[in-house]
Amino acid sequence: MSTAVLISGGLTKPVYKALTGTSSHDVYTATQKQERVVLSHIVNTTGGAIVVTLTYRDTALATDVPYFTRSIPSNDTVLVELPIRLLEADKIKVVGNTGITIVLAVLIDNGPLGGLFGG
Repeated sequence: MSTAVLISGGLTKPVYKALTGTSSHDVYTATQKQERVVLSHIVNTTGGAIVVTLTYRDTALATDVPYFTRSIPSNDTVLVELPIRLLEADKIKVVGNTGITIVLAVLIDNGPLGGLFGG
């Protein structure tokens, strides 16, 4: 089953980050009142599997919440279809290793039909 919701706003240019090392990397910081990361592509260009964790940073609560962890096979791309709503200054962070690139599709979210229904 699928659900369609009309959202007023627009898809932004893809955001990407090539990782270097195993530390946590900020991939995206929301600059609008409401934004939604709708898709993530995780690309592994190495010859071995790498575990990757995506984290949502709730800035208001100063809390990092992991929402996706998976071993990405060598020379493979994984599509993550877990929409995450961000408020201004919230972040998407990633931990992986060199050879991983993450690409995010971000929607500027003005609410359902531009807020006609209280969105």
